[in-house]
Amino acid sequence: MIKGRQDYILNRDAFTAARTKTESIQIVDPISAIDIILEMTNGSAMTESSVVKPHDEVTLIEVINGSDILFSASMEEGQGLNLLETGKLPFMLLTLEDNAVQREKVTLFFGRYLNDPDYYINPSDFKNLQLRITNTLTTPAVTAWAASGHYVSAIAHILESGYNPSKGFMQSKSMYGYTVVSGAVERVDIPTEFVVRAMMVQSLMSTYGVDESISNFKLNCDSNKFSPFDISGLHLQMQNTDLLGQFQQFVSKRITGAGTIYGDLYYNTSAVLSQDTDLSHPGLCVANAESIGMAIDVGAAGVDANSAVEGLVQAILHGSSLHSCVYMPLGYMKYPDTWFRALDYKNIELELTGAAALGVTKVLCQEVRTS
Repeated sequence: MIKGRQDYILNRDAFTAARTKTESIQIVDPISAIDIILEMTNGSAMTESSVVKPHDEVTLIEVINGSDILFSASMEEGQGLNLLETGKLPFMLLTLEDNAVQREKVTLFFGRYLNDPDYYINPSDFKNLQLRITNTLTTPAVTAWAASGHYVSAIAHILESGYNPSKGFMQSKSMYGYTVVSGAVERVDIPTEFVVRAMMVQSLMSTYGVDESISNFKLNCDSNKFSPFDISGLHLQMQNTDLLGQFQQFVSKRITGAGTIYGDLYYNTSAVLSQDTDLSHPGLCVANAESIGMAIDVGAAGVDANSAVEGLVQAILHGSSLHSCVYMPLGYMKYPDTWFRALDYKNIELELTGAAALGVTKVLCQEVRTS
């Protein structure tokens, strides 16, 4: 039986400006995963146009050993990958209320799951293991982030006993980014050094899903000798929903009369709203991808009209794609025999056919590193 413990790499390390924080990982026992936790304090006078969330401020999280990169992704990409790895949303407490503290988490998994006895990262195999976190926090303002009250923590999940000899660890990297061009095929070289456990594409554009920006996904091995998948964006989104189901995300925001709340779930979305007052009630509610358009109505002599009183609206958004991420069908996440043996091929390309010019697309690959 696995016996583990947890230890801080960073414990509420404060930041107030854009920076890259590098911290040595002073741990000698095997590490199963690392939790990155953000706590950020809202300004004292947030406006209805405020849309700040902690995950927007962390552009890059890395685990490095000198020039060797073992994990590399934005917080959004990491959270999207977590959905595939765990089958649930990572912790997200998002409230756009004056002076409120927003909290979010992303987990860097080095095993198939937490406390995996076979797959983990062993710090003793590396000379200078470090965690590096880049944030882009701009000058705080009362209508956005407060001037202080922003913290990042990193907690290592450590294997103390009961684990087996290592079979390797999960090496996840955001490896390519580009702007989609309608009708154009973008070819992305996929590494062939190791077995590939998972591939993920994020195509992020407000009010659009991945299927609306990429019309087809194909993995081309050795000049069409073999193709593990060749599937439309719509059908891939449907398969992802069948595999993982739908999820709920809670977001709170102050609204007067009518307005928009932005969540982070895409594809087949819907929303339910509630309020903090009994003098008015939610009226029209329309979910367009992650954008929730809504109106607060108030009864006056039997006639409904938009409320003139600001109220805290609590939205429950339903959807199946976090941060507009979609996953490639490469095997079962817990069963190594089903993972894709990229090292059996000399050349592998992921071919993405653009449906419309709708923002930036990123490709993330999770390999099983054995050396």
